[in-house]
Amino acid sequence: MKDDKNFDVIIIGGSYAGLSAAMALGRSLRQVLIIDSGLPCNRQTPHSHNFITHDGEKPSVIAKKRKSRY
Repeated sequence: MKDDKNFDVIIIGGSYAGLSAAMALGRSLRQVLIIDSGLPCNRQTPHSHNFITHDGEKPSVIAKKRKSRY
């Protein structure tokens, strides 16, 4: 079986920026593929900066809150 798919955009990284871009493109009826390893590049960061309502929290804590909503 051959399964050819064409995408308008391929996004590398499924964190906040990647998902936000995919949502905007999806609303514009674009075919989008998100590739994500599941290992965020900020996993070693001790705390966030300038992230509204989450300033100073660890990125892993923010991600757990996001996952628990869906």
